Amino acid sequence: MPLAHDQFDNGARVAALGAGLVLPAARLDPARLTRRLRELLGAPAIAAGCQAAAAHFATPFDSAALVSALEVLSTG
Repeated sequence: MPLAHDQFDNGARVAALGAGLVLPAARLDPARLTRRLRELLGAPAIAAGCQAAAAHFATPFDSAALVSALEVLSTG
């Protein structure tokens, strides 16, 4: 439920990844929130989207490759 600043963009990105849903704050009420939470918790597609996003971020960071890429950029 985005409220301000970059939350709207972040919510849209999470939804586009299939890892969540967006509920506009203007439409928030207990019944809608309950339905949306049930939808999130019961959706295999959302679970799969979350797992895919988690796997993407779980990839080990290769600092040596980053340094090499930066060196190439700095030497033109």
